[in-house]
Amino acid sequence: MVNGQWSMVNGQWLMVSGFAVSLVERSMVSGQWSVVNSQGLMVETINH
Repeated sequence: MVNGQWSMVNGQWLMVSGFAVSLVERSMVSGQWSVVNSQGLMVETINH
């Protein structure tokens, strides 16, 4: 169930990141997303 939720959340993040890139500068958004993505991967690994 955790993996399923993460899959859905990842889909939302991708969509949100697309809007964020359009509304905010890519460089800043990309930097923040990189950090968030790294944390997400760590959380997924721990839960898995």
